[in-house]
Formats: sequence, structure tokens, C-alpha cells
Amino acid sequence: FRAGNWKLQRHDSRRTRNRTVEQPLADTPAPPYQLFDLTKDPGETTDVSASHPDVAERLKNQLAQLISAGRSRK
Repeated sequence: FRAGNWKLQRHDSRRTRNRTVEQPLADTPAPPYQLFDLTKDPGETTDVSASHPDVAERLKNQLAQLISAGRSRK
């Protein structure tokens, strides 16, 4: 879910595939939500939800509203 320069990524399975092609594929633990500042981190490498909890909570609420309205995948 994107809003301005922020991107909230949701991991329903709480696992994610690694992105480095040189490494064997592996399922690694992931938090349910990750927040990225695309202006400073366009490669989405650093989760900033702990340092911006207000933004993370606002985007989680907006995403939940979209899902409950049937306008996004569950």
C-alpha cells in the first residue's frame, strides 16, 4: 500500500523469499507489516516502522478500510 513516499508492505504468511539471486531461495521470517520510506530507500531494504509508528499505524488503518470496503485483496 503506497501513500506519498511511504510504502506499507503486508506479509500474510509472515514469511518472505530472499531477494538476492546469488543465494539459494529460502523462506525467512518477516514481520506482518513493514514500512519503507521510498524517498530515502527506493530498494526497500530498511523497515522504518519502529521509527515512524504514527505513519505505520495510519497506513495500516487505511489499508484495513480498503480491504473491508472490498477495494483490495484480503
